Amino acid sequence: MSELKKEERDTFDGGFAVVDRERLIEEETRVVTPWYKHFINSIIAPSKMMQENLLHEPPKGNSIAVVGFILFIILITFMQHINPEIRQMVYDALRNKDVAEDMIGQQYIVTLIIGAISSFVALFAIAFVQTIVLQILKVIAKDRCKFASLYTVMLLGLFISLVVQTVDYFAANLIGVNYMVFNLASLFDRTTLMANNTLMTILSFFSLERIVCMIYLIMGYSMVTHKSKKKATIIVSLLEVIILGFSLIFA
Repeated sequence: MSELKKEERDTFDGGFAVVDRERLIEEETRVVTPWYKHFINSIIAPSKMMQENLLHEPPKGNSIAVVGFILFIILITFMQHINPEIRQMVYDALRNKDVAEDMIGQQYIVTLIIGAISSFVALFAIAFVQTIVLQILKVIAKDRCKFASLYTVMLLGLFISLVVQTVDYFAANLIGVNYMVFNLASLFDRTTLMANNTLMTILSFFSLERIVCMIYLIMGYSMVTHKSKKKATIIVSLLEVIILGFSLIFA
């Protein structure tokens, strides 16, 4: 009996040795994607980027979002600065606050810098709150994944939103307007919309930015929960409805 147990133990040990050897070979032959390629893929090949980052434990991808936040907030701030319509709008707002004329230029720069820093900090808070809502929806749907994975997905979704915003502001500069153009609100009279905050909020919500963000969240949610794209679409759509509802409350 002892010899039989010894043979069984040797067999198990041999099996583990084979598994360990195969794991070592896999790790040695694995092609490591450079970080900058992950960053580029987050824009041009998001599915590939997510497969290579979100399925790790803990999930990777936060650094991509953080660098993206910094880079594209700077680009958006620059786009706003070079847009004469936006610059004039900010100048007028400062004059309405009784800022001295000789201080407006300096105060304008300060406003841009504070706005950029505030946007960076706000993105993390927004991601956290929206992830909590997504977590609740996930529990109701009886899906499984860690909060950290959802938070990474949300950060990446907000990052891609900034990418679209940058393109949007670039288009606004070309057209010569002081508002974003890739949304339904841009199709209506601005004077009418400015007098109706609710309508403005609804029309502005339906934008290219939100569509791209939704696609990103659907892909990410489906991947980290191992659920179908159809179910992920339902969950993310419910999240968007909740976000719109809160936007209308505070409009």
